[in-house]
Amino acid sequence: MTGDRVVEHGADSRDGRTADDGTDAETSTGSDRGVTVTLNYILVLSITAVLVSGLLVAGGMFIEDQRERVIEDELNVIGNHIAGDVEQVDRMVRAGGGTVDRAEINQSFQRTLTGTSYNVRLEPDPDRVVLASNSPGVTVSVNVTVQTDVEESFAVGGDTSVQYDMTADGLVIVDA
Repeated sequence: MTGDRVVEHGADSRDGRTADDGTDAETSTGSDRGVTVTLNYILVLSITAVLVSGLLVAGGMFIEDQRERVIEDELNVIGNHIAGDVEQVDRMVRAGGGTVDRAEINQSFQRTLTGTSYNVRLEPDPDRVVLASNSPGVTVSVNVTVQTDVEESFAVGGDTSVQYDMTADGLVIVDA
């Protein structure tokens, strides 16, 4: 077998061809294969990291949105209770015929809503109870129907007292 040459390279051999100088026509070294494996590994890790980051961001936004809804719902419930207290104190004042020295209703509510504190304001024109959480900033307003004047006043969420203030001749909310 003169002139015939057999080239065996196992998995690296493409088709067994040789160049004119006696070397393989397509040379593949072990270091080339290592680069390809490493590059594939880095690409897979990068794509996975991007996908996981996207899921975490989307999930975080969903949770924050749900938290705001829960806070808004809880503020509405508390606001309606306090508005009922304001209207009830108004009825007590009117039932007294202008001779009431003191009328008040104390209520205890939770101090925080899903981990955030809140404030309660009683505002005139229009008469309403306004509740606002600190973080995230959610504000809820509940209208009240009263005949006694409402004085602008403020209380921190938790224990509150709706009172008739004789000196101001109006309804106020204060910390209990």
